[in-house]
Amino acid sequence: NALRGELKRSADPVLYARLADLYLELGEEEMAQDLALSAVEKFPQSDGNYIVLGKIRARRFAVSHQAKDGFLAIQYFERAVELNRDNYRSLLTMAEILVEIGQRHRALQVLEQILRFAPNDPRARRLREKALRLPNADERFLEDAFRKYEELYRRGEGHRYNGYSPAERFLKEPILLKIKLSQ
Repeated sequence: NALRGELKRSADPVLYARLADLYLELGEEEMAQDLALSAVEKFPQSDGNYIVLGKIRARRFAVSHQAKDGFLAIQYFERAVELNRDNYRSLLTMAEILVEIGQRHRALQVLEQILRFAPNDPRARRLREKALRLPNADERFLEDAFRKYEELYRRGEGHRYNGYSPAERFLKEPILLKIKLSQ
């Protein structure tokens, strides 16, 4: 309520992003998305609301494995990174998604960007090792890579790239299990 009151008094992109992120954490995904989209229209040069939109789509992709959600997550995160080159969270989530769909070259590019400003980051280093073990089978167009991944996942072969079965993935990331159960 305090954030909503502040937002009414002064339209600030940071407040929009904080409130949208809060809605997202409370499970109010539609409210978060509506608020973030509204803020993006008003403040297209602020990265925070692109991050929220990317997080929403990344969560959806993690559960549904639909190409559209993954592709939009990458687009939102890329826009956030354009506005703030050192946006660690966006870069790391992009790299995780790219590794998930088997996009070795693209994932390594993103990870190198992280490792330039955080050379000892253990998460980025582990993800880089995982990316290096991927076959070099990048699609020319990212949308095609997402469609191919979605098709593999529908056929039960989606774990081919990420190395985890759906059950192992839910154990590794309990938030995904919670989201899936709520649906």
